Amino acid sequence: MMRKQSARCLNLKLMRLVALAVAACLSLVLASLAAPQVKKPISKKGLLEAIRLNGLSTRELIQHIEQRGVNFQLTAEDEAEFRAAGARPEVIAAVRANYRPAETKVNSSHTSDGANRSKPVTNVPPGPPLSKNEIITLLQSGVSAARVEQFVAARGVSFTLTPESAREINAAGGTPSLLSAIKSKAFTAHDASETKGWLGIGFEPLTPQLAASLGLPRGSGVIVKLVEPAGPAAQAGVWPGDVIAAFNGAPVSANGLPQQIANTRPGTTAALTIIRHGRRQQLLATIAARPAEGDAPDYDDLTDQATAALQANNPQLAVELLQQAIRLDSSQPSAFALLGLAQLYGFQDIYAAEQSMRAAIERGGGAVFRVYHDHNGFFRQYCQGSFFVAKTGVTFRADDGQHTFEAHDGEIEEVKLNGFVGSELGAFHLKVRQEQGKAKNYNFAPLTQQRVESLLIMNLIKSY
Repeated sequence: MMRKQSARCLNLKLMRLVALAVAACLSLVLASLAAPQVKKPISKKGLLEAIRLNGLSTRELIQHIEQRGVNFQLTAEDEAEFRAAGARPEVIAAVRANYRPAETKVNSSHTSDGANRSKPVTNVPPGPPLSKNEIITLLQSGVSAARVEQFVAARGVSFTLTPESAREINAAGGTPSLLSAIKSKAFTAHDASETKGWLGIGFEPLTPQLAASLGLPRGSGVIVKLVEPAGPAAQAGVWPGDVIAAFNGAPVSANGLPQQIANTRPGTTAALTIIRHGRRQQLLATIAARPAEGDAPDYDDLTDQATAALQANNPQLAVELLQQAIRLDSSQPSAFALLGLAQLYGFQDIYAAEQSMRAAIERGGGAVFRVYHDHNGFFRQYCQGSFFVAKTGVTFRADDGQHTFEAHDGEIEEVKLNGFVGSELGAFHLKVRQEQGKAKNYNFAPLTQQRVESLLIMNLIKSY
């Protein structure tokens, strides 16, 4: 019966989405371990999502609630909602005891009277982002590289810096400082004002040949080269390589799109007509206020951005961001845990996933797998949930919160693939010593129903 139900509701694509959803849950609170600094309290919506997605064990979830707090006071209605979502009583108690009103952030670039004094006025006239040809023309006409850099800082650029374009700009009189400014402004919209609309993409105009092959008029359409992690475009599902043909039904061009975005009131939903693999589709993006300029992303920023990339089903970008986070701080487990998920469920690279998961466990974190838990010994009755492997032992928590299981290292007498019960599902069992000295078997099967995933789980348990 289980195989028939699984065949109807599961396939590889669904499995990827399930795993990516779990990754979203993990990053909600795992990132709070990255540094001993004040963190933003968890919202009710975010905590409900974490509980429903079941990416953290009850103990871990409570730990993060205690570290970060919550920004809402628990009411009777809230408690009922959390219980319905699968929250354990211990989690609800932690929520009740850790209410912390969110702190108001002060933008250091503004004084108390509202004036922005972080940068000198450069008297750059308003206009769309600069193209590569416009920058070269300015330099060749005698405008200093420092002045061109001011234009870039204020208006951004509409192209991605490549080795070839960098050589062209250098040949025209560019400087390393100018090239650095161009590279950092790949995602800049119309100008640096926080009141202007922002989509979070870097793009280039279509070549006449590509436009013609897609049935677009000459000079129209842009191809997305970069997508700002966690930006409106990423959240809408825009990928690098997509062609944007229209914005709210109006044709776009490389020069016109920035103005269309900038003129859209933040909070407004815009319809993007994109062409992907030759097929047109429409995506809805909520235009945001232009984010304030700040320092380079830190460890937490990168893990959050990687989560957004996973939610947008872009595991390649997530892997790149997580590798950056690890280069910044290789002592923390969060990035390794997310990296393992991306590698296992996004690329089916079980060998790379094992290395990342081991790194997470060794740093005090854990590895998470999606599994079935057998109730009657024959997988005729079962629940679905998350299986966690850590140094101290293993934990299981059903998605509905009704079934939980925990075994410390010293209690586990055997972990082994099943030869009969659920063998066609790649099932494995744990033999756990009970309080009276008796042993009890617990059967689990990976949601992918792949033996190789069970072998990975078993190897991690035996190693730690």
